Amino acid sequence: MKRATLTDLPPPDLPPDPLRFTDKVIGRGGSQTAIVLTLGAVLVLLLILFIAVAINDEKSRLKQLAADVQAALNPPAPAPGPTPRVPAIPASTPQPERRFPLAGAEDADRPAPMAQPAGNPASWFSNDDYPVEARRRNEQGRVQVRLKIDPHGVARACAIMSSSGSATLDDATCALAMRRARFVPARDADGKAAWGSWTGAIRWQLTDE
Repeated sequence: MKRATLTDLPPPDLPPDPLRFTDKVIGRGGSQTAIVLTLGAVLVLLLILFIAVAINDEKSRLKQLAADVQAALNPPAPAPGPTPRVPAIPASTPQPERRFPLAGAEDADRPAPMAQPAGNPASWFSNDDYPVEARRRNEQGRVQVRLKIDPHGVARACAIMSSSGSATLDDATCALAMRRARFVPARDADGKAAWGSWTGAIRWQLTDE
């Protein structure tokens, strides 16, 4: 009869190894954690991508807004129009030498009462009045003028009756006479002051002084 040995005995029913059970639990928990972390990382990346896109759109909008403001503050200059053509000015024809006609005197050629100078006509002119241009060109001569005198004794018009041959001397004679001459007004048939005339002459002559 055989006797049972210790090695022949069946192994006792022992509870499962707690360490191995813990390893399995820990193993499953690690996988779930990794999945959660992965999903979190994906969400973070998506959020970052969304924020980047939003920032880029905002930058574009701000840039467009700045461009619109700049355009409003500095409107473009209007396009230049066609250059106007300036008509050619024809060559002017030589004008006659300037004189002092009896302006506005319709009866310039009619006989008029004579007005008398209120002073000496020689006082109307002096050596200092000799025109510089005439002096430089050595111009001299006799000028006879006719003045039209208003009822107040003021010369209102001057005509050259006999020229000195120098327009400068002729013009100076009329200009000085009209500015300085004063007259006793002429009288009409009723004795009232009326328009009159006076005729006189001056000789412009250079001296060696």
